[in-house]
Amino acid sequence: MRIAPATTALTRLAWRELRWRPGRTLLVIAIVALAVAALVVASALSASAAPSPQDEHASKLGDADVRVLFVDDGAPGGDPVAEVLRRLPAGSQVVRVRERAGLVPVRGDNGAVFVEVDDLPLDDPITTGMTKLLRGRAPATRGEVAGTRVALRDLGLRVGDRLVSRSLGLNARITGELLSPIDLSRSQVHSGAALSDASSRTSRLLVDLPAGAPASAVQRLRGPGRVVTTAADCCPGTRAQARAVSLTISGLALFIVALVVAAAFAVGARRQLRVIGLLGATAGADPSHVRRLAALQGTLCGGAGVIAGFAVGLAVVQAWVAPNLDRLAGRLTGGVTPAAAELAAIAAMAVVATAAGAWLPAGPRPASRSWPRSAAARRCAPYGRGCPCAASRSPRSGRRCWPPASTLPASTRSPWPAP
Repeated sequence: MRIAPATTALTRLAWRELRWRPGRTLLVIAIVALAVAALVVASALSASAAPSPQDEHASKLGDADVRVLFVDDGAPGGDPVAEVLRRLPAGSQVVRVRERAGLVPVRGDNGAVFVEVDDLPLDDPITTGMTKLLRGRAPATRGEVAGTRVALRDLGLRVGDRLVSRSLGLNARITGELLSPIDLSRSQVHSGAALSDASSRTSRLLVDLPAGAPASAVQRLRGPGRVVTTAADCCPGTRAQARAVSLTISGLALFIVALVVAAAFAVGARRQLRVIGLLGATAGADPSHVRRLAALQGTLCGGAGVIAGFAVGLAVVQAWVAPNLDRLAGRLTGGVTPAAAELAAIAAMAVVATAAGAWLPAGPRPASRSWPRSAAARRCAPYGRGCPCAASRSPRSGRRCWPPASTLPASTRSPWPAP
């Protein structure tokens, strides 16, 4: 059998078989479409919800070059803040952030609510990108504060109201509403003046090094009781890791789909034994052609399922994921990020998994090894077992013993082109 006519005939026959069994065909397409649609939505979420390196840099360092985080005030060797300031190269710009050690009860219209309090200067160029001002302005004096949307919502306050904290001796007017781009659930209040009470401490330093500062300047800042973070090590590539996890889950999900598709095609494999017998007797087909026929049926079903799944998945992304992406991700995302390479991988894996699932019942199973007369009679007898001319099979060449076409029913027609 020539390859080109055989492939054309197999494709035509595979399409005919799918049309003859619409129930099984629609079932397989629905299974693949549901899996692909779910994976498309998951891919859009994982690619858009995970922060990019630029987002992580802005949330942790702002416009600074180095962040020094103090984790232990009782470190040996004196004051760690003063030691870091002494080691900075000349010309460095420093923003010192103090905060309360824990959460502070603040009384508003809704009662006592616990929030984080610090004195991060919102109008300093070094802190650009660490917060986003929604309305109002940044606080400028001790009698002014700005709060995140979650804090003001819990307190029942708005811009222009007064906020009272007895523990801080604070009775300030709210001048602005803001949020943390990397964490929308953060409940935080920023004071317009430095916190100087005994219960507050220096939590971090944001350092903008002068131009041409050597790499050794950063190494000098390291020591016990503090963690030094630079732009090079603050961004571990969260988005790339999320995409790798998404592809791994996609592969496992489509492997399960392949098993389900294999079960669906195995049910109909015995029903196709008569077609297998016709292929062998009238066209000289061998088991490899039977396996190719099954794989082509799976490929056609997989392709249709991928198209339907992409249509449903993209519709869900546009109608539900995109409007609610910031709430689902818990941060400002800037919209759905396309992941063409990941979507192409999902489509390819879905088609391959469906083709493999359809091929499995025709591979090592007896359906693809049935000799033609048994297959035409819908009996599944492998070569050499139950075949009346098994003794004439050549043990060296392994050639199959095809019966003459006259032994088959006269009403059968070959689906293959005439030679």
